[in-house]
Amino acid sequence: MLVSPGHPYPQGGGEHDARCRLPLGVMLKEDPSNDALHYYYGMCKLLERKLPEAEKHLLKAVELDPSNNWYREALASLYDAQGRSDKSAAIYLELYDKDPKSYTTPF
Repeated sequence: MLVSPGHPYPQGGGEHDARCRLPLGVMLKEDPSNDALHYYYGMCKLLERKLPEAEKHLLKAVELDPSNNWYREALASLYDAQGRSDKSAAIYLELYDKDPKSYTTPF
């Protein structure tokens, strides 16, 4: 697998994007309720700069597993990159309120 739970962000670009996207897309069709597949597929879409599709899959990952902070952090980063600071700030504050010890770096 090109991405692993130990590394939340897929690396690379170009050819890697296609290799990452294809198996995840096939697996998503077979298991559309798999939160991790939505997360990783969303991250692939982010690498491809297909931000609306990335947002769709990251939102679905958060919906399926709201307790996973990786999903929320990725969504907040996406909103940040789009200049949607109101949405990213809301997520970051929610994450901080939930676990302040994990977010001690001032932003």
